[in-house]
Amino acid sequence: MNEAVYVFPGTFSPPTIGHFKVVIEASKICDNLTIICSRNPDKSSCWFIPEECVEFWKSYNLPSNISVTTFSQFTKTKHDMSKVVMVRGIRNEKDLAHENNVVLLNKKDYGINNYLYILTDPEFENISSSLARELASKLDLEALSKLVSPMVLTALIEKCLEQKNIVMVVGRPASGKSTILGHLTKLDPKNIHINTDEFNHQIKTLLKEAFPGEDLLRVAETNEAELLRVSTKPWFNLLREALIKAPKGSNIFIEAAYGLQENKKLYNLISRKILSIGCRDVVQLEKRIINRGTPHILLFMRKIPDIAESIRIAKENKLEIISIETDGPVEELNSKAVKISEKINKEVNFKWKTCLLE
Repeated sequence: MNEAVYVFPGTFSPPTIGHFKVVIEASKICDNLTIICSRNPDKSSCWFIPEECVEFWKSYNLPSNISVTTFSQFTKTKHDMSKVVMVRGIRNEKDLAHENNVVLLNKKDYGINNYLYILTDPEFENISSSLARELASKLDLEALSKLVSPMVLTALIEKCLEQKNIVMVVGRPASGKSTILGHLTKLDPKNIHINTDEFNHQIKTLLKEAFPGEDLLRVAETNEAELLRVSTKPWFNLLREALIKAPKGSNIFIEAAYGLQENKKLYNLISRKILSIGCRDVVQLEKRIINRGTPHILLFMRKIPDIAESIRIAKENKLEIISIETDGPVEELNSKAVKISEKINKEVNFKWKTCLLE
């Protein structure tokens, strides 16, 4: 069809990997495709407004011939409806049966007669926005992470828990994470610190049973995959408990030093909002580790990305990262905590955006 206007409309509250796969397949056929985020008055379960859903779509790696807008913006431009082709994803027979009503309504309301149907891969057949919302309500982070982008996961969990911000705090040992987070909790009762190192102490008994008579540090060095297999489920159970206990309207800082590690990628399960705290001077950092009596941590220090690497990982994965450098004297850490607390608690319409906090 010459000069066809391909559109993929929906509430997308939120957009899932299933929607994304439909768009990818359609992009191979269409010269240009516009995703249209709209409101549906018949759906009472739309958690997000169209403008929010537009931003969610941008967290997926959309092809260059794909654009995203709201229904109100799309209708500001006059279109020849005879040239509009509506893209529809078909997951199963139920979807197919529903299309009769869709076709009749679109013809009546908008004069749309042309459709492009994309058959969904069976692997993604059961994925839907409603399932994503259900998993978020249950705080099933592992399952939810397979359905949506880190940005969408963060928004869903913040929505369910009625929290202001959920932030993952990363950085190498002795970089000042706990010190800054300690200052943050004193500055404002809305700043909550969840220290996942404490989870490791609680899981230690379980690990000793799984690896009887073995040095757990040695196991972590030589058999990390098995260690993760044993500890992941109880670790996330403890995280869920901590999240549920947090007062509503809080800024929750989840300290997970290794959250950006290649074999961890906890941003997929915790948050796309990252606070990276680090000392660029590696020699100084090693001295700090030795002076605090934890030389065994030196074995794992370099596995944890430094600030520069953390920024690169964040950019590649469409995360938002605020970085704090801690090479100076320890007295400076309190002033940096003050800056970030004021930013998130006092700035009007504050949004977590990538920057270096001076």
